[in-house]
Amino acid sequence: MDDDQGFGPCAAALDVLSKRREELPALPLHLFWKRGILVVLVLEVASLYRQLSTSAALTHVASNRVCNCLALIQSVATHQASKAFLIDARIPLLLYPLLTLPGSDRASEFVRVTTLGMIGSLVKEDDSQSVFFLVESELIPLCLRIMGNVNSTDRARSVSAWIVQKLLLNDFGLWYVCQTPERFYAVASTLAKMVDVLLEVPSIRALKHVIRTYLRLCDNPTARAVFKHCFPYGLLGDESLQDLPRPIRMSLSEDPATAQGLQMLLRLLNQ
Repeated sequence: MDDDQGFGPCAAALDVLSKRREELPALPLHLFWKRGILVVLVLEVASLYRQLSTSAALTHVASNRVCNCLALIQSVATHQASKAFLIDARIPLLLYPLLTLPGSDRASEFVRVTTLGMIGSLVKEDDSQSVFFLVESELIPLCLRIMGNVNSTDRARSVSAWIVQKLLLNDFGLWYVCQTPERFYAVASTLAKMVDVLLEVPSIRALKHVIRTYLRLCDNPTARAVFKHCFPYGLLGDESLQDLPRPIRMSLSEDPATAQGLQMLLRLLNQ
């Protein structure tokens, strides 16, 4: 191992492998099957918890090193031959604390977003095993916390919203959220908070995932009935969308497909 400052051959190797992982299609299997490599990557990530327990500020060097490890773990998670083993080993559970790192500085946010990207790779394809594990392990509340935090960056909110959307696209995910009023309210209230944020800080990337999530929730009759009587002001309007608040209207002008999605959503709620 290198010293705590993150320099040396190990850090250099991590940096090179992380940057070149797209050029090395066999890398995920090498990382997974070579004895001890995945363990070392996880231990490198876990070393961050020791540093944070001392109340020391997260340095950019430490952040970059952990993110390189996360990127390599993500490559394992995206390969069909190794993803299931990653789930069986419960590796994502070791990464969840990174989603609740204190601080809004750039180094901490870099770690949060990279962790979201790694976890998101598990749901990129519709994989019931991954969805079941992530939902049962309470990933959704962690994502909702980031989505509803006004201090979160647009990228962090957008990736979190995308993960929730992908989980809900699976029938188990939708059933789980709509099974109890408490779970449904947690998701619905966070989506409404995101709409409020988008009125102040427009983002078509985040808005797209919010609208798609509402559309998916409306596949549940009870959820659709609730939204008919309780829906964010920022998205209410006629099907022409011309009477929407200007920030939302301007965002939708950048993405006709998302505008059509909102029109479809409004038609569902007006039936």
